[in-house]
Amino acid sequence: MNPKIFTQNNYFFMLALDHRGSFEKLANSKDENTLINFKYEIINSLIYQFSGILIDDNYGFKAYSLFNKDLLKPFLLPIEKSGYLEHAGGRQNELYTSSFEIKEKGARGVKLLIYFNKKDQNAKKQIELAKVVKEQCLQDSMPLFLEIVHYGESKDVLDTISIFKQEGINPTVFKLEYPGSAKNCRALTEMLEDTPWILLSQGVTFKEFYKQCFDASQNGCGGFLAGRSLWQDIFTNSELNKSRFLNEELPSRFRKLKDLFN
Repeated sequence: MNPKIFTQNNYFFMLALDHRGSFEKLANSKDENTLINFKYEIINSLIYQFSGILIDDNYGFKAYSLFNKDLLKPFLLPIEKSGYLEHAGGRQNELYTSSFEIKEKGARGVKLLIYFNKKDQNAKKQIELAKVVKEQCLQDSMPLFLEIVHYGESKDVLDTISIFKQEGINPTVFKLEYPGSAKNCRALTEMLEDTPWILLSQGVTFKEFYKQCFDASQNGCGGFLAGRSLWQDIFTNSELNKSRFLNEELPSRFRKLKDLFN
């Protein structure tokens, strides 16, 4: 269960590419080969830089399988279904698979996304789901990367972490939203004590994510697991030179983020 296999110089420099339904929308395609190729190109651009990768078990897994095994880094697979259920006015995640099945596919860790709003009726169900997955991962000796994403009006990362800790939920690694300030980054680090936390990008611009990573890197954050903020311009910027972006800009962005922590 040692998460160190996902690190480089003791930091998590990880690429997020587990997007499923949202990736289809970005790429404006549901053609499997097209989507696999897109993910292959993104991975290929950064294969020598990331310390670990989060992929989905379809497009991403198939794209990653095309690489020479000597180049592969440890990977995570998501345990939850893509998207969420609308329930009692809130969001509810469902499991897609189990930690055992994820381990059987060769993954070295499990990612669980939990949408959370403490004011919603199903907040307790979301917490219970996290407990179920935590127990699965303990039984299967799999690191658990717990991603918590807020929705609705209330977004207080520190308050949410306090709630999860009170419920006895202490994953191997927390994958979290930017808590709002450098001061809050430090408070988060102190609250979590020995449990590392890494920053998720949540689709903000790269410029904005870089600023967030700067604050986090100076205040105890253990790294990042970044997705759309790195590569979404391929799909959203019609004037982009795709080849140049993949060969130059994307690797440059990743290096800049790593340099903040090294």
